[in-house]
Amino acid sequence: MVLKIRDWKDHFENASSLKLVRLYWVPVPNKTDGEGYTALVDHPNGAAHLGAWYAIVEAASRQMPRERRGELPGGIPSDIGGICRSLGRISRLPPAIFSEVIPRLLEIGWLEKVVESADVVADSPNAVAESAERIEQNGMELNRKEQTHTEPLVCAPKPNHSRPPRAADVGQVSQRFDEFCEKYPRITDIDGTGHLWVSHVTVDNEAAVFSELDRYLASSEVARGVILASPRYLLEGHRDRWKRKWPAAEQMTRRGAQAAIDHRAAGIAERRRAEALELQGRRA
Repeated sequence: MVLKIRDWKDHFENASSLKLVRLYWVPVPNKTDGEGYTALVDHPNGAAHLGAWYAIVEAASRQMPRERRGELPGGIPSDIGGICRSLGRISRLPPAIFSEVIPRLLEIGWLEKVVESADVVADSPNAVAESAERIEQNGMELNRKEQTHTEPLVCAPKPNHSRPPRAADVGQVSQRFDEFCEKYPRITDIDGTGHLWVSHVTVDNEAAVFSELDRYLASSEVARGVILASPRYLLEGHRDRWKRKWPAAEQMTRRGAQAAIDHRAAGIAERRRAEALELQGRRA
């Protein structure tokens, strides 16, 4: 099941947002006297439903690639229950709120069900199962053709080295983000770093990214305790293919080496304390 915000481009896009591949903000209409708004809040739990609606809009605005904006994140399983649990994890709101509001939003007309194939009949389990079986068979057939076909099926465009590889466009997103965060001495913005990781680091280039990180950690800058507050400079190294030459650390005295280690350990401890306080605040 795919749920989508009806007329997304008409209500939640503007000239500025349409130029962006990834949104970190979303324009929201401020009309509070329309039929849909008044119907939504005219409920004993209307305030919570309104908040859940705004959380849905924010989650839908972050869908990638750009053509999928407005779609609700898919759940496991791909039914309303799975979608509600997915929205709950993303927004940190109770999934039960979304279970209440999504049927109301479908009734009001702010959400709609999307049928991805013209041959699939909405709300028909048999039709959905048949469609899934056809998709699986087509995928297996395509894999067999790719394994036996020696010539390229389509002429590949010339690579554009002026922009980073995006896992949403090419390759698969690297799953080593946690390992990167553990190795990097200090990260003040986990969410921002995660967006950079998804945008730039794929399974194919992750080895180059970690090699760049190792060279940076062995550089004289880190040895002196001068650490970048954000790894943006490292993760956006696509133009240099993550092959920068960092100045090597000079030989230090035992006291200097110990001071550098203590400084790094203090930075890691500070970051973990900040994360613990943030987690405690969320639970509260």
